[in-house]
Amino acid sequence: MTVIKVVTHETHRSENNSVCRLARSTRRNARRVLRETFKILEVSVMIFNTFEIVKNTSIDLSKINMGDQYCGLFRCPLDEAESVMPDFKCLFDSAPVNDKSEWELDLKIHMLMNDQFPCLPNWHCDNVPRFDGVTDYSKCDLENPKMLLWVSGAPYTEFLKYRESFNHPLSHADLAESIRNSKVETVKIKGQCWVSMDQLTPHRGTISNEPTWRVFARLTHKSIAPVRPVNNVIRRHCQVYLNPESFSW
Repeated sequence: MTVIKVVTHETHRSENNSVCRLARSTRRNARRVLRETFKILEVSVMIFNTFEIVKNTSIDLSKINMGDQYCGLFRCPLDEAESVMPDFKCLFDSAPVNDKSEWELDLKIHMLMNDQFPCLPNWHCDNVPRFDGVTDYSKCDLENPKMLLWVSGAPYTEFLKYRESFNHPLSHADLAESIRNSKVETVKIKGQCWVSMDQLTPHRGTISNEPTWRVFARLTHKSIAPVRPVNNVIRRHCQVYLNPESFSW
């Protein structure tokens, strides 16, 4: 038996509607897949930044007896720093900020010997949010004012030379491994200048090649400062880091 399909204008309209619905559904699915793909990319790859020079200085620290000073300051309000360590007034006044009360100061004074690091010798970022002690790079907020860094002289802090993309790190160790494996170009900042950096600006300390005093200052805007209370702004000690391959006593 032969079945004859009678095609009418209504049939054409119905088939056309079905094709249109299928096309719309396909486009929606494609957009959904793209959105999910971009979400995955956003999570798996992050852009990391380098520093910018904000202000050059020529602060004379030679007349300061470093041995008479505190080891530094810990999260001290910048507008109160002079009252605690008045010998560094010129440094505090050189800070390129409008309202000192909005900033916290970390100051470290190191007496370094050969083969000592004044700060962490592996790649890391500062003020990355922590939850239950675990760093979470995805929670960094780059809309807030950048941190400001100043060092008196060598050994100089090392940064990425350019902006770079790395896999989303789950820890500072992950980030350090990505930078080492990528073999990207790096550069050391100069002394006597304020540089800006955000929460996604990797950097690391470098080793001292001679006995020297080194002064380090970092300003953090209160919008990204840790929520932990500060019991005492005076630093009673400043640790150094050693290269176990070359250290001897």
